[in-house]
Amino acid sequence: MLFVTMAVVLAIQYSLEETVPRTAYEKDFMLGQFLNDTFFPKLKNYHINATQVPEDKYKFVAKVVHSTRHKYPVICTAACVHERIFLTAARCVYNAIPQYTRVFYLGEKIGVGAFILPTFQTKQQYDDVAFVVVDYGFSQTYQVAYFYSSYMQREDDRFDWLDKYREGVYDYYDHVVIGYATSWEDVKDGERMNNTNYNLTELDIHIGTRFCTEILPSEALPKTLSTFHVPCYHACSIHEFKMFHEDCTKYHGVEGGIVYNAYKGRIVGIATWGPYYDFNSGIYDSRSLPVGYAVPSGKPFEEAFKCARGVKQENRDRYPGTLQMACDLGA
Repeated sequence: MLFVTMAVVLAIQYSLEETVPRTAYEKDFMLGQFLNDTFFPKLKNYHINATQVPEDKYKFVAKVVHSTRHKYPVICTAACVHERIFLTAARCVYNAIPQYTRVFYLGEKIGVGAFILPTFQTKQQYDDVAFVVVDYGFSQTYQVAYFYSSYMQREDDRFDWLDKYREGVYDYYDHVVIGYATSWEDVKDGERMNNTNYNLTELDIHIGTRFCTEILPSEALPKTLSTFHVPCYHACSIHEFKMFHEDCTKYHGVEGGIVYNAYKGRIVGIATWGPYYDFNSGIYDSRSLPVGYAVPSGKPFEEAFKCARGVKQENRDRYPGTLQMACDLGA
């Protein structure tokens, strides 16, 4: 594998190309030294008492599978954000191979041409999204979802700007998380790898920066406002969690799950991480744990999106360096 450093970093392996836009905004993703003592586990793509919905309710939602022949293993959910471009969690495709990956979308299976990942990655990619550029051949019209980023621009490195978003348009019942999930019973029993029973599900959620701070205090640090002060969601409010409200047993944790403002019809975030109970131990709280999400906003995100639009213009038969130039030019 050859690494070429120009305006972007490009990894090329014959027909396999992974494009990584480089920007000068690394500091925008730095949250402070306290993150050195935190851990961001990968989601297991299951739900507890979420609602199964027909696929035509959210026509921009797709399922990503790491296989050319089968409908499993399902590795994540993705959102169509541009013709032939899907948005998902960076950690979903970080170790995947484009030529062995397929996107199931509106009843069709589409080949993948490239993944676009951020150059400067956050710790365990908790705040990183990725773009999946698919091949030609889709016979229908792409149904595109739009971002809330025009109203929710990053202004600092501590997510204080997210609190401004909540104060402006936030309503407890405006947000849902959407994604392809299996049941928690299948996960508990270890039936995941060859499981094809992944259905499109949704769950009403509350969002903010307090959920992980209040519910997941670090054992290595005192419970302060800085600990896990990152975007998270939960099926119930902080007050309801403390009161053991029945909604707090619900859960939806899917890599690439779409945090969606249903009132505005905009993508607010992409689920990327979350702790979970060891069901086999027999010891766990009846209340579910919060899920963390990345916010698709800011210069690194815009650079990656521009790169994806440029890469989309290239043909399937590529020569080394062609995606590099396409990413540089953008669209």
